Amino acid sequence: MRCLIDGRPDDRVPVDDRGLRYGDGLFETMRVHDAAVPLWNAHLHRLTAGCRRLGIPGPDPVMLERERGWLLDA
Repeated sequence: MRCLIDGRPDDRVPVDDRGLRYGDGLFETMRVHDAAVPLWNAHLHRLTAGCRRLGIPGPDPVMLERERGWLLDA
């Protein structure tokens, strides 16, 4: 399994992670098909909008794009 924590390959969440400290967070489940994520832009828009509604920092789109490439190259 390939995991990224704050943009780095890891399998442990830091103790000062916002989700651990406050119990808040948001996730988006995405299907991977033929090394691509169908509806990528819709997922990104929904994730960003959800973070805004919850008042938590949204993801950096450039970082997400880089992470997506890293995960799909597996």
